Amino acid sequence: MRVVLDTNQHISAIIRPKGHPAQIVRLWQNGLIELAIETEADVIVTGDQHLLSLGSYQGIPIVTAVDFLNNYV
Repeated sequence: MRVVLDTNQHISAIIRPKGHPAQIVRLWQNGLIELAIETEADVIVTGDQHLLSLGSYQGIPIVTAVDFLNNYV
């Protein structure tokens, strides 16, 4: 699975190392989630309400960290 983490998710992971974004970063670091930086992402994880309100971008779901952990892992 290729996942794009919005910048705010990386910052949240640093600020709250026990939070949901940090859990996703740890999964990626342990080799369970492949981070798609450029293209062909399966999901975009963000906390940005403007992006979340879109629901998806060109068929790629846009979800919160909690939704990702509950539905994609």
